[in-house]
Amino acid sequence: MATVVLLLIVTLVVPSGDAIADEDDLKDLREEREALAEQRAAQAASVDAAAAEFEEVTEALEILNNDVESAEGRLAASQQAVEDSKLALESIEQQESYVQEQMDQTAEGLQDLAVQWYVAGRDTEQQSSYVSLDAATPTEAAVKETLFKVRLGQETNLVDRMRELADDLDLLVENRARAVEEAAEREEVMASRLDDVEASRDRLEEFAMGVEERLDQRLAEAASLEALDAELAQQIRNEEREIARKLAEARRREELARRAAAVPNIVGDGEIVNVGGIRVHSSISNNLAQLLQAAAADGVLLGGGGYRNSSAQIALRRAHCGSSDYEVYQKPSYQCRPPTARPGYSNHERGLAVDFTAGGRAITSRSTAAFKWLAANAAKYGFYNLPSEPWHWSVNGQ
Repeated sequence: MATVVLLLIVTLVVPSGDAIADEDDLKDLREEREALAEQRAAQAASVDAAAAEFEEVTEALEILNNDVESAEGRLAASQQAVEDSKLALESIEQQESYVQEQMDQTAEGLQDLAVQWYVAGRDTEQQSSYVSLDAATPTEAAVKETLFKVRLGQETNLVDRMRELADDLDLLVENRARAVEEAAEREEVMASRLDDVEASRDRLEEFAMGVEERLDQRLAEAASLEALDAELAQQIRNEEREIARKLAEARRREELARRAAAVPNIVGDGEIVNVGGIRVHSSISNNLAQLLQAAAADGVLLGGGGYRNSSAQIALRRAHCGSSDYEVYQKPSYQCRPPTARPGYSNHERGLAVDFTAGGRAITSRSTAAFKWLAANAAKYGFYNLPSEPWHWSVNGQ
């Protein structure tokens, strides 16, 4: 059985020496490329937009635009790595909870067996049946020996099972410690990537302001040249219009990127419905209704709370983190004072989680009939428990 448990464990593979060397080489190569790209972007930003030639300005805009795009790509990869770390950690915690439950059950089995042995030791007849192998006939002796071996085998199996589960739990604890460390490192990288994106965007914006001044000057110059040299005036207008087009593209992409990166998908109240007094997203309303009906049919009356509007969390973020979209929606929670969760990232804010109650109180113990019913049946309806919170059930266990 312990083998089955081990198959569930998230394995953190320790790379070989050659693999570590290759990974270090790749990291050095990436850092070198990023340093060269940074140097190129800095040179592009130093171009005097007002005095530079047409080709220099358009090339600088392209370099700076690509620099922002690359920084955003690295940020997106870093954010995904952080999410992967969170999922891995949650998986390990769920497995720890499962192994601990198995250990508790095994301990109960050992305790029951100990009581049986004790009772057998106190009772003369039982003792002669289970402990003494003396018998009047060979058949009776064989029966007594078989009973003794069965009881002894049960104890041995339970002890072996407990030892294997303890080994599994030790491994999971080690994996969790490494997963926590890796998640923290990835959070730091993501914070650095966020700074890189902001720096790239600011650099592009500063250069764009210089380009805007150039456009005003050069187009005015073209107008004054019209009477003297119409062909030159048209050439200037054509070049500046091309620059204006590239600038508009960069600005539009930049604006969309800021908006897309900053604001998560926050569910509106119009997508939320009421199911037995619990407000949830319409996509899971039927599942919740069936769950509540099935529980009631088994004598378990459940209530709870579901959807929570994001407005209160947004207000807290503005107070604790800052007023810009980045500060409200994307700034890491640990950089706020006090630390404050980002809005839009809770399943409650999406209407995809329920905090169940029984008898008007939150389900805080796994020993309650309500929790045991949910543990046995909720998955049939697409609800999974967050191991650290017996009352919290969602579409993905988060």
